[in-house]
Amino acid sequence: MASAGEALLTNEGLTPTDTKNFSVRSYLQQLTPVLAEALSAMEKEDPEDPVKWLAQYLDDYRTLHPQLQVELES
Repeated sequence: MASAGEALLTNEGLTPTDTKNFSVRSYLQQLTPVLAEALSAMEKEDPEDPVKWLAQYLDDYRTLHPQLQVELES
């Protein structure tokens, strides 16, 4: 059975070999404040489809903050 970290990498189409220097902990440390901000905003908006709203929020955030994207070494 794959670990949570391996499952995350697999879902992103990555293998452990591709992500030699990739740190799941580092990724989550970047993601947690963004998710907290998103969930706070979602609570205020109370959207009909919260999953779709959250997906759109995160996609917009990624577009506006490209420096926060995880960089993988080749």
